[in-house]
Amino acid sequence: MTYKLKHILENLYFSALWIVVLLMPFSNNIISWFIIAASALFVFGGDLLLKAKRIKQNPYALVLILLFLCFVMSMFSSTNQVEGIKALERKIAYFVFPVLIAGTVWQQAQIKRLALVFVTSVCVASLYCLIVATSKYYNTQDSNVFIYHEFSQNINIGAVYLALYVLLSIHLLLYFKENINRFLLWTTLVFLGIVLLLLNSKMMLFLFALSILVYIFYHLKSKGKVISTLLVLLGLSLSLIFIPHIKKRVQNEFKSDFSVLHKTQFKYNEPFTGTSLRLVLWKIAINELKAQNAWLLGLGIGDLHLSLDKKYKEMGLYLGNPELGDTGYQGYGPHNQFIEILLAIGIIGLLVFLTSIYIYFKTAIQSKNYLALQFGIIFVCFFMTESVLSTAKGIVCFAFFSLLLLNIKTTKPNSVY
Repeated sequence: MTYKLKHILENLYFSALWIVVLLMPFSNNIISWFIIAASALFVFGGDLLLKAKRIKQNPYALVLILLFLCFVMSMFSSTNQVEGIKALERKIAYFVFPVLIAGTVWQQAQIKRLALVFVTSVCVASLYCLIVATSKYYNTQDSNVFIYHEFSQNINIGAVYLALYVLLSIHLLLYFKENINRFLLWTTLVFLGIVLLLLNSKMMLFLFALSILVYIFYHLKSKGKVISTLLVLLGLSLSLIFIPHIKKRVQNEFKSDFSVLHKTQFKYNEPFTGTSLRLVLWKIAINELKAQNAWLLGLGIGDLHLSLDKKYKEMGLYLGNPELGDTGYQGYGPHNQFIEILLAIGIIGLLVFLTSIYIYFKTAIQSKNYLALQFGIIFVCFFMTESVLSTAKGIVCFAFFSLLLLNIKTTKPNSVY
C-alpha cells in the first residue's frame, strides 16, 4: 500500500468517526452505517498486526470486548433468539469501539476536534429543540413544551439522555477551552446550562452541581473558589425555589410512599414517584433472579424483558393502552445498570463489568486525567438510576468517549481543565 493511499484511508477513517460523533444526538440508524464505514476503513488501512498489538496492550478495551462476549453467550442461551439478536446489535459498540479506539494512535488535536464536534452537535440539537418548542408555545401557550420529554422529543431522544449529552458537552468545552473565543465560550456554556435546566433531569442537575464544584475546587484559586462555590450553590438553590417544574419534581420525591415495596399487587394507576418506582422495579428484578435461580448466568438478554413484563402483568402494573400507543411499564428495565447487567448475564457478567469500571478509574487516576475521571463519575452515578447501557444512545456514547478520553495526555499533575 502506498503512503498516499494509506493517508487517504486514514483521513476517511477519522472523518467517519467525526460523523458518528456529529450524529450521536440524532439518528442511530445513520450512525450504524458510519460505524461500519469506520470499521472497514480501519481494516483496509493496513498495519493490522500493529493495531492488534495496541488493543492487546489496552486492558480497558480488552475487558469491554470480554463483556461483549458475555452478551454473545447470553444471546445463544436465550429462548427468544430474535429479541436476543436485537439486544446484541445495540451492544456491538462494546466490541467495535475498543477495537477502533484502542487500535488507533491518537493525536491530542484529533481528540479535541472530536470533542468539539460533539459539543457543536449537542448545541445544534438543543437549539433545534428550543426553536420547535417556541413554535409550539406560540400555538398552544403551554409552557410544558419547554420542559423534560416535551422538549427533547423534538429530536426523538429521552430528556435524560439529552441532559447527559449536555452535561458532557459542558465538561468537554471547559477542558478544551484553550484558543476558543471567550465570548463564544461563555455564551455556549450559559446556553447549555439553560438547556440542562429545561431538560429537568434531577440526576443530571445534581451531577452538574457536583462536577462543577469539583472543577472549582481543582481549578480556581482560594478566593475564586469561595465566590464560585457560593454562586453555584445559590444558582442551584434559586432554581429549586423559583422554577416551578424543577421545584415540583423535587418535592414529589419527598412525598414517596415506600409502602408500595410491601405490595404484591398494584392498581393500574398506582401513584409511584421516581424513587418508589425504581425501588419496586429493583425488588421485582431481584425476586425474578431468585425465582429462576439465574444468579450465575442471568436470565439472558433475549428473555430479560419478557420475564419482567410477565411479572409486571401478574402484579397488576399498568401495561399501557394500545389504542393510544401507550405501553405503560411494558418493556421497563430495572432502571439500574448494575442490576440490569446482573439480570442479563448474571454474576459473571457483573464482575466483568465492575472490572471494566475499576480499570477505567485506575487508569484515569494514575494518569491524573481529570476529564476522564469526571466522565466516569457522571456515568457511574447515572448507572444507579438508569439502565443507560440498554439503549444504543447510551452504549455508543459511553463506549466511544470512555475509550477516547483515556488517550488524553496530561502534562501538569495538578491541572484540571
